[in-house]
Amino acid sequence: MHNSIDLEENTATVVNNTAIVEEKGKFTVTVSGNNKLLHLSYGEVFTTPNSKQPWKILAMHASVLEH
Repeated sequence: MHNSIDLEENTATVVNNTAIVEEKGKFTVTVSGNNKLLHLSYGEVFTTPNSKQPWKILAMHASVLEH
């Protein structure tokens, strides 16, 4: 469960019907009852058939960064 997110960087690039979101931040999460701090870099790719349709996620990737 995500308890909090402290975003450090956030960019979004939209070209035609595709959006790429890149972010970096510190996540406070609870895993098996224990709180952990994760420093992550992650990216998401979204698409939409047209401006009247909702965006749908195609891919997501996250990497752990050193503290």
